[in-house]
Amino acid sequence: QLGDTFYLVLPYYEGGTLQKWLAQEPAPSRERIRTVFRSLCQAITFLHTNSVVHADVKPENVFMSGEDQPILGDFDIARDASFLSATTQATLHAPGS
Repeated sequence: QLGDTFYLVLPYYEGGTLQKWLAQEPAPSRERIRTVFRSLCQAITFLHTNSVVHADVKPENVFMSGEDQPILGDFDIARDASFLSATTQATLHAPGS
């Protein structure tokens, strides 16, 4: 905050977006793909466990650190899922769903 003006400061991810990473790495190894995908699944599982639905997961909204670590971003349309029925919440939390 500077006076009456608020600023939102976000980190810069040198790897750009997942979309850019895939364009620059047209044939990443299976292990690299597995590592990135597993990390994304863990992030989404964490959100769902905490009753948050991202609602806009796509390569342009995943940012890559210099170590091939994906960071899920752009939560503009994320929703609180705590109001959902128990059955729907169980579906969100179920592995493999």
